[in-house]
Amino acid sequence: MPAMAEGRDADLLDEASRHVPLKERIRGVPDLEVLAQMPIGVRMRNVLAREGLETFGAIKGMSVNDLLALRGAGVGSVREMLVGLELERNQHPRGGAALSERPARWQTDLVADFETLARWQRILGTEDVSVLAVAEEVIEPAEVSAARARIIALSASALLPDVGAIGAAASAIEESLAGLGEREMAVLRERVMADDPVSLDELGLRFGVTRERIRQVESKLMGRLTGLAQQGDLHSLVTIASGTIGDLVRLRTLVQRHPTLGQTVPSIGQPVWRFLDRIDPAYEIKDGWCALGTVAGAVARTKRAFAEIGRDRGFVELAAVDDPDLELGLDWLEYCGLTVLRGCVLLGRAGMPDRAEVVLHAQQEPLSSEAILAELGVDRSVRSLRNQLSEDPRFARVDRDDWALASWGLTGYLGIRAMIGRSLSAAGGEMTVDALIDDLTSRFNVSPRSIVAYATAFPYITSKGIVRRRGRRDMRRPRRKGLAQTRGLYRHDDRVKLRILVNSEHLRGSGCTLPNAIGEEIDLSIAEAKTLRRTGADGTILVSWRGPQIILGSVRAEVEKLGLSAGDTAFFVFGSDGTFGVEPMDEFAGLQSQMLALTGGVSVDDDLWETLADRVDLAAGDRDAVLAALSARGDARIVELAGTHAADPAG
Repeated sequence: MPAMAEGRDADLLDEASRHVPLKERIRGVPDLEVLAQMPIGVRMRNVLAREGLETFGAIKGMSVNDLLALRGAGVGSVREMLVGLELERNQHPRGGAALSERPARWQTDLVADFETLARWQRILGTEDVSVLAVAEEVIEPAEVSAARARIIALSASALLPDVGAIGAAASAIEESLAGLGEREMAVLRERVMADDPVSLDELGLRFGVTRERIRQVESKLMGRLTGLAQQGDLHSLVTIASGTIGDLVRLRTLVQRHPTLGQTVPSIGQPVWRFLDRIDPAYEIKDGWCALGTVAGAVARTKRAFAEIGRDRGFVELAAVDDPDLELGLDWLEYCGLTVLRGCVLLGRAGMPDRAEVVLHAQQEPLSSEAILAELGVDRSVRSLRNQLSEDPRFARVDRDDWALASWGLTGYLGIRAMIGRSLSAAGGEMTVDALIDDLTSRFNVSPRSIVAYATAFPYITSKGIVRRRGRRDMRRPRRKGLAQTRGLYRHDDRVKLRILVNSEHLRGSGCTLPNAIGEEIDLSIAEAKTLRRTGADGTILVSWRGPQIILGSVRAEVEKLGLSAGDTAFFVFGSDGTFGVEPMDEFAGLQSQMLALTGGVSVDDDLWETLADRVDLAAGDRDAVLAALSARGDARIVELAGTHAADPAG
């Protein structure tokens, strides 16, 4: 028995390994190696020949137990065969880089098949054609067809040794790393292949060298690996990866198409694709994407492409784009930071108006604010959406709360007042109230009551059922209730005070309505607006009378400064000098003080009834006259307190 096999002889037939297939015990022997040409012993050669087992490929799936079960095989003959197979394996280079230098029978047979095909092509007079080519309209001999079939049927596993569970791609990389020392392998694993590489200083400290020395080792290592990537099996792997990636591909697609790229390289604990990514600068694999150059560059290219297509508007319809990157799906667009909504890619900030434009474009018909908001995918209020749409020229309000794209050219809704004006112009200047109501309610979602209210207010006038615009003669200030007839409004020398209950509108900063009697006090006419100087806050406040009622701007600053809450009683104070302020109600003790406090201020020196008469513009301070005036105005609480006061004057 050869000396190299003697040391292993005791282990060849141990019980623990007798069930292991030969291909896992003896790796490196090509499938087509003929058993009769191997030093496996005469007895086993005859046993295998009788069973029709001619090549290593025919027995590689068998175990020692399977061989012992063959008729005529014994422990000694199987042991001799295993030693011979070990010798045969040593005739082949590690990893199967090349075929054995010793010609085997299958190699001789392969050459013979090629010669058969070559002679056939020469007979046909087609020496310059591939020997594997099939001549048309010619019946070829059976041996020619058989030779071609045998060649075509050859596989890599039949010609090259089995590399085992590690896989061919991983095995090729392992071979390229075989000559690296401990320091080089540490640099490879912990810096080149790591997503979070250790520092040069840390590795230098571990190996007792400077950080500069580690940097030199890394540079030399990368140079070596880059060079290896240009030759042999590594070059083939690099070509496979880069050819599949093209410009951009998912990592899972790359591995699905070429499973060998997913094999793990044991010495570095990384998949093949990661190794190739780190040694080939032509592409980058990151976050599940493989891209030519870098993934960041692919993102930039995608964004530029969409920006070019959608340069005339803020979105791009996916259906109209012929771009191979779109085959990657919406997840690539989302990875690029692009928002996809209703089959469109939004460009830029993708704010509410941008999203609303896409929703309306996809819907191709007007939608309400709530319907639009439901499609936007953002947590915002309907009020905020309305405000933004009303300020954006891309949109047109076509009903009280319906919006369309301005590019559609639909009739815009400008509010009931403006729509009345359009209807009057179309009708020649005047219409009956009924005709106006029919016209507007048929086109817009407005109530007849609102139409009538606006038709009787500036700048329109309704007389005898006919609505028209006000003329110069109609511009006189209409006779309305004055201070004496207005509940909660009281005079204080050169100021008037309006009693209010603080509500959520005041706290939020919304405008609020005022009684029309205020117009007389601050010299404000219909269709006018004026600014008043704030006394309790900076700046001015706007008061306008462009509709049925007077509107006062936000009083939030005054309310917050006074610390008022919803439900508190306070007073709006209008001065004859063009000022405005807010005052809290005075504190009171007793019925008389409470009655005066409700009219804007406690006065202890003056007569109660004279004071109340002055505050409601009565010439006389007679108790009965004051109570009658207060009752007519609707100041019921003061009248109620007056009744209690009469019963108990001391209160």
